[in-house]
Amino acid sequence: MPDTKWFIPKTCGWGATPSAWQGWVTTLVYALAMIVFSVWMVSAPGGRPDIGAVLSWLLMVAAITSAFCLFVKSKTDGDWKWRWGGKE
Repeated sequence: MPDTKWFIPKTCGWGATPSAWQGWVTTLVYALAMIVFSVWMVSAPGGRPDIGAVLSWLLMVAAITSAFCLFVKSKTDGDWKWRWGGKE
């Protein structure tokens, strides 16, 4: 099975956008993970999260976002660079 690319470089800006169903599922899973961790943060006992919970949340968001970006970059058909929307 060939290594298919799930994302294509964006036309404007920097990064990639999903181009296959696998890319859309990956993006949806990432978004759901961010929602789950954010709801967990807001639902802290007593209504106000302590500094440990905030730091844990920031660490999880940074780790998941970094892993997501590295994975997307590896599955992008092309390189990530700034694009202005015109022909290259």
